[in-house]
Amino acid sequence: MLRHPYPFYHVTLDHGGLGGLAIVPQRHFLCQHYDACLNDAAAADWKSWDCTRCVAYQCISGERQYLDMYALLTLLGEVFHPENRKPHRADRRSE
Repeated sequence: MLRHPYPFYHVTLDHGGLGGLAIVPQRHFLCQHYDACLNDAAAADWKSWDCTRCVAYQCISGERQYLDMYALLTLLGEVFHPENRKPHRADRRSE
């Protein structure tokens, strides 16, 4: 079965001057084709894309989900670890 992402055009609904309600694309992050579809969307220079009409969805294995989550948490730990934090401008003024 062929995977096929679809371009997504941002829509904002106006509710009587109460501010817009943005409709966001739906993506299947746990699909085994997600990375390839992301590459296709980037190559086509789409501003956004959507998975809702795709019939090729196949969930990745539990082990892959675990490894992806571990990698994400490791990255977040490195980015937000206090030793890696650069001083904010306001912090520098007090020195």
